Amino acid sequence: MTSSRFSRSFGPRESDRAERQPAGASGGRTSDSDSAAEVILSTENGTQQGVCAKTRPTVRPSGVFVPENYEPNYAYPLIIWLHETGRSERDIVEVLPQISMRNYLGLALRGTVPANTTAEAGDGAPAGYGWSRSERMRFLFQDELHASVRRLRTDFHINGERIFLAGAGDGGTLAWDLFLARPEWFAGVAVLDGRFPCRRRPLRRFRELRGKHVFLATDAQDAAGVSQAEQVGRLLYSAGLEVSVRCHVPSPRRPRSLLRNIDYWIMQSIGGCL
Repeated sequence: MTSSRFSRSFGPRESDRAERQPAGASGGRTSDSDSAAEVILSTENGTQQGVCAKTRPTVRPSGVFVPENYEPNYAYPLIIWLHETGRSERDIVEVLPQISMRNYLGLALRGTVPANTTAEAGDGAPAGYGWSRSERMRFLFQDELHASVRRLRTDFHINGERIFLAGAGDGGTLAWDLFLARPEWFAGVAVLDGRFPCRRRPLRRFRELRGKHVFLATDAQDAAGVSQAEQVGRLLYSAGLEVSVRCHVPSPRRPRSLLRNIDYWIMQSIGGCL
């Protein structure tokens, strides 16, 4: 695994490092007020609300999940969540606690284009977002994600070798694109019902992909989807990746057991419990 490249890719700049003071830090101990899991939701004007008191410009509106009993001296794995179309960065409030309340920091960025869900959501409901399919927007988002992780590392202690990408639906499709394009950034990817980019020479960076971890979940009632998941799993395994495939029963809300499987998968990939 390319450990030094992870650290260099997402390492904070010197100017950021000078102002770093991890949230909840007080002589290396957490206070009682920091004992519960917290979520920070950034806004367009750059204000962060929650455990992080600093105000700074944000690259893209985002949500940050801080685990229960956050310990500033411990380097946490990071899960980057890419939401489904019609959702937003606020998904982090529901998704990360269902994966684990204690084991990970979480980061979710808002989709790149508005989704046409306002009428369905009703008045007063938060607007949903989706992901542009244009190559230009994908490269732009890639840069924004990189900058967001660098900023996050100025406030929280993240293990640069344990950054995992996860996404559902169209967010899962984008997760495939990002993971295959920049494998040196991530330890692994979890894709829930996303489309694999079969026509884009997906394994052109197979040397950097070797040894990476993949969690692939698909609808058990979709025969074509199950068949494709099996084919993708075999392709990635033959290229030297560690692959885990799960089938799930579709439901209006994402099954908690499926998200808990992500926790188990990450624990297995990093070699045990935290």
